[in-house]
Amino acid sequence: MVGHLENSEIELKHILLELNHGRVKHMRHFIDSYYCYANNSISKNGNAKWSKLLWNTKTSEKAKKIYEDFESKISLTTNSKDRNDLIKRRDKLVTRDHSIPLKVISKILLEEHLKKPLTLESLRELLDKQIFHTTITKDEDALLRINKLNDCMPASFYEDNHSLYGKWYARYVETGIAINDVLL
Repeated sequence: MVGHLENSEIELKHILLELNHGRVKHMRHFIDSYYCYANNSISKNGNAKWSKLLWNTKTSEKAKKIYEDFESKISLTTNSKDRNDLIKRRDKLVTRDHSIPLKVISKILLEEHLKKPLTLESLRELLDKQIFHTTITKDEDALLRINKLNDCMPASFYEDNHSLYGKWYARYVETGIAINDVLL
């Protein structure tokens, strides 16, 4: 069986192959899989498991409140079926968001690769700087969509002199979504 670190390298090779051919169509799968393997978010079978990331990432203040509200109920529940039902109900209220949308990450990767072909190591470093997942509520996700920031970053992310220049949380600040442990 291939170890999760070897799998993360395989995903990096897939990404490089796509970049070498100027393609970004399948980046979501490869980047998400890389992130899961690199962060040990894997199933018992050794496959990438995105659902494990849901509460093991940064969270919005509202998502944290949902988690805390349900945790008290879950901890008091002795029946495993009832406990699982509560967990499912809780998890349906939130979503895992790419803090920097994959469309933006794919564009950054392609631009960097065109400037100077990326190696496995430089690709790993670039991805590790750009990939963050944040658990947000479904309402907050809708707010990103309403503000047309679901698949792009705000102008402030690209403005050299702006306080949000290059900051992974720029979309959240621009839409008023408070993120746990982010000091502005």
